[in-house]
Amino acid sequence: MIKLYNFDELKPEEILNRDIRAEKNVEDVVDGIIADVRARGDEALKEYALKFDGAQLDNIQVTQEEIEEAFANMDGYFLETLREAAANIEAFHRQQVHKNFVMNDKPGIVLGQKYTPIEKAGVYVPGGTAAYPSTVLMDVIPAKVAGVSEIVMTTPAGKDGKVNPVILAAAAQLKPQTMIIDSIQTMNAADVQSGAGSVSQVRECAARLIRFAKQENTSLFLVGHVNKEGSIAGPKVLEHMVDAVLYFEGEKRLMYRVVRTVKNRFGPTSELGVFEMAQSGLVGVDNPSVLFLSGRPDEVSGVCVCCVMEGSRPLLAE
Repeated sequence: MIKLYNFDELKPEEILNRDIRAEKNVEDVVDGIIADVRARGDEALKEYALKFDGAQLDNIQVTQEEIEEAFANMDGYFLETLREAAANIEAFHRQQVHKNFVMNDKPGIVLGQKYTPIEKAGVYVPGGTAAYPSTVLMDVIPAKVAGVSEIVMTTPAGKDGKVNPVILAAAAQLKPQTMIIDSIQTMNAADVQSGAGSVSQVRECAARLIRFAKQENTSLFLVGHVNKEGSIAGPKVLEHMVDAVLYFEGEKRLMYRVVRTVKNRFGPTSELGVFEMAQSGLVGVDNPSVLFLSGRPDEVSGVCVCCVMEGSRPLLAE
């Protein structure tokens, strides 16, 4: 399907004037492969991997054990180089992030600009006889910086059915810094024989996520539902498994929200944070007392301002 040219035998005009578009038979072959994979899924992928790459695959997805093994056996200097390269690439692309803005400085006129990242992205990393860890970094990091929530990377396996450990080591450098699960009641572990939201599912999913967060040094936020009594729905053990429990409260008719600390393994509890819902999202309120006293009638009998303590923060309220 691929034409080979002998450069010494070609005239300059033949190089410049040749048709670089894919030939019709190539397009037909590719369309047939895509249709077959869509119809038969992973089984078709395994057959094509054996046909084109000579790789006998038992599993399409790389396991966590394979990644950890590649990472453990990699040269320390090479890993440090990967970390430095990843940090430089991320710093550069963060300068390229477009900013959202809203303008409403004139009555009846609202203008703005909003950038929304795509939900999913696929990254292809060449494999086979050579390894390209730079492709992993240069393709995945910009997508992460842009805010893509799910990134899937694919690369050809070798004849032994394994991915080049250099590629896996580069992928291991790109673990998430922060992971937010919204909500934990919707998570489902396939090997647990119960429905999503059950006591066993919530406990097991939370335990696996916490174990991953500790292994990868990733900050983990578990968002849970609240029942009619105002406490976190699900097994009580969920609150014992985490380091901190925060309650997000507020009246739907008001623009202010309160974050209250109920449990904090590394600091005091009973702390209170007040936030205001602005056009750009939630913004912290530095002096909540001004809000609580706004609109207070002046020179009216029976009105008194007192100071109350919420954790270590004094608040003035009527």
